[in-house]
Amino acid sequence: MDLRSYTPDSMIITEGWIVKGKEYSSQNPPSISFSYGSSERQSFDLYLPKKQKRGEAFPAVVFIHGGYWKSFEKADFSFLAEAFLKQGIAFVSIDYDLAPNVSIDVIVAQVRKALACFLDHAKNWQLDPDRLLLSGHSAGGHLALMTLLHDWSSHGYSAIPFKSVLSLSGLYDLEAARLCLHRDILCITAEIVESCSPLRQLQPNATPLFCLVGEGEPQEFKLQQQELAAAWAGLGNSGVFQQVEGHNHFTILDLFKELSSPQLQGLISQL
Repeated sequence: MDLRSYTPDSMIITEGWIVKGKEYSSQNPPSISFSYGSSERQSFDLYLPKKQKRGEAFPAVVFIHGGYWKSFEKADFSFLAEAFLKQGIAFVSIDYDLAPNVSIDVIVAQVRKALACFLDHAKNWQLDPDRLLLSGHSAGGHLALMTLLHDWSSHGYSAIPFKSVLSLSGLYDLEAARLCLHRDILCITAEIVESCSPLRQLQPNATPLFCLVGEGEPQEFKLQQQELAAAWAGLGNSGVFQQVEGHNHFTILDLFKELSSPQLQGLISQL
């Protein structure tokens, strides 16, 4: 799954993300930057809408970036906040340590810790903990699913603390990644495949799951979404799994900039 060779203009798109992210974050610094761990990358940025009535609590979209667990950072995707803020929705961009400095199971644990810290402070930050959409793109979609499948009772929650979860072009079985071009960097073992593949950790779950994959993506991404859809439905869980025409693995993130697609409008209206 060499995404860059499969999508010739991918370098232009990803470099554009970084440029837009730097421009946006320099002109619109986050309302809050929070460190949840010991390393510099273990942090997240919170962007709050500017207009707020007294006592009002905002819904929030939490975003986990992709990059095959080995690249990008939270600021690269800060520009995605703009569309949500205009609709009165807070935006949270989560960061984490990258491979090869840490393995994927460590990244999964970090993101879960980040979400637990965020939830502990949500009310203090004028956010409504009952109106949270957890989302991620590519490797971030994988991490969003692994966070959804976490045992949240260990943090004192009687139910999963997200209204819904959205994965854009996620990976759900790490066996394909274990054999891919970047396997020497990712260091994925058979044990990590088993413990950190959402498809191998599924269980009954009351949280609605929405998964989108681009029409122009490698077949492996489409097949993994199909497998997840069948397994998720087989457990009696609620989910929507769609292929988005006219998009590839990288341009599918444009849906977050527009918020005009039918796929996202339904989600946003529920917050």
